[in-house]
Amino acid sequence: MRLRRKILYICVATTAMLTTIVATAQERHLLSRSALDSLVNPPLSTSVAGCITAECEAINLGKISDSESVTVEFKLRNTGDRGVNITDLRSTCSCLRVSADSERIEPQGRMSIVGSFDPVGRSGDFLLRILVYTDLDSLRPTLKLSIEGDIEANDTLSHLSHRIGALRLSRKEVTIGESDSSTERIAVVNTSERPIRITSRSTIESLNLRSEPEVIAPKGEGDIVISYRPDRALERDITTMLLIEGIEAPPIERMIKVTIKR
Repeated sequence: MRLRRKILYICVATTAMLTTIVATAQERHLLSRSALDSLVNPPLSTSVAGCITAECEAINLGKISDSESVTVEFKLRNTGDRGVNITDLRSTCSCLRVSADSERIEPQGRMSIVGSFDPVGRSGDFLLRILVYTDLDSLRPTLKLSIEGDIEANDTLSHLSHRIGALRLSRKEVTIGESDSSTERIAVVNTSERPIRITSRSTIESLNLRSEPEVIAPKGEGDIVISYRPDRALERDITTMLLIEGIEAPPIERMIKVTIKR
């Protein structure tokens, strides 16, 4: 498979697999943390260790501002005796775009991988990875590269520390107590220049999500309202994920965790 010069996100590459995991988790009312971790941080291939090396596998950016994008370059070398094709590049966050200056590294040849990190809306310590896949192993990455640092926020919405696309949220997890009528609210701000209407469907009967107002105006404030009105008593606590629709963001970033206590 030839590598096209375009941005590749790990959340895009693993959407089908994540959907299966989330569906299974919803049936069991439990999302496996280890299963998700194996997707975003898979083990390296052991059969091709050392064939492709990097002058530096980890770059520490130190303290950076949240208002400017940062570009880093990793220089790779093929230390083997055969040419290697780069089949895929994946980053562990949609905020990190990656590209390569070549699709193939000849024996003893060199190439560069460039990562562009957009820290806007983020703060604090971060660790991002770039996974390099080659035709040496179709299942596991040949090389892992990492970028870390500390983002100094200059953000008037720092109290809304979570993000779903253009929405800033006060939280992405809620706990609802079982009662005749239970409701939890999440404060949101629409940071985009267009109105946003959000919806979500749940596999759990009587669990609903809506926004107030129904359409959140550009630069406007509102609430995500999650309500649970059971028609029968629960036998045990339930944990599920609600996938938010109507926002441009990868599926893994559009999830809100809901726990219903019996």
